[in-house]
Amino acid sequence: MALTFATSVAVNNILALRSFYTFLFNYELHDHPTFIEKFLLPRLKAWVSNKAWSNMCELLREPVHVGASVTLNDVSGDFFAVLYLIQNPHELGTMTTGKELFLLLAQMALEFEKIKKPRESIKNGA
Repeated sequence: MALTFATSVAVNNILALRSFYTFLFNYELHDHPTFIEKFLLPRLKAWVSNKAWSNMCELLREPVHVGASVTLNDVSGDFFAVLYLIQNPHELGTMTTGKELFLLLAQMALEFEKIKKPRESIKNGA
C-alpha cells in the first residue's frame, strides 16, 4: 500500500512548522526585533511548537499511516524521519513539546541523509 495523500499533507505540515520555527529562532537571534516583536516572538514560537506537537499526536492516533511503504530513496530525509517516528512511536520517549520534536527530527534527518548518501572517501580511523 502506498502513502496516502492525507498522511503526506500532515507530514509536510509538521515540516513546514519546523521550518517556520527555525526562521523565528534565526530572526530573533540575528536580527534586531522591535519591542513589539520581542513581545510577540516567544508567543508565536510557543504556538508553532504546540501546533506541531498536536499534529504529531494526531498522526499517531490516526491509523492512516498503517501499511505505508516508503523507502529512504523515495523521499527526503526530513520526510522519512517523520514517517519513521509515526511507525515507531517508542522513539519519542517522554517527549511532550514541539521544540523537542524539532530537535529530534533534525538529528534523525541528518542521520538518514548520511545513510542515503554516504561519502566513499571516508575511511575507518581517518
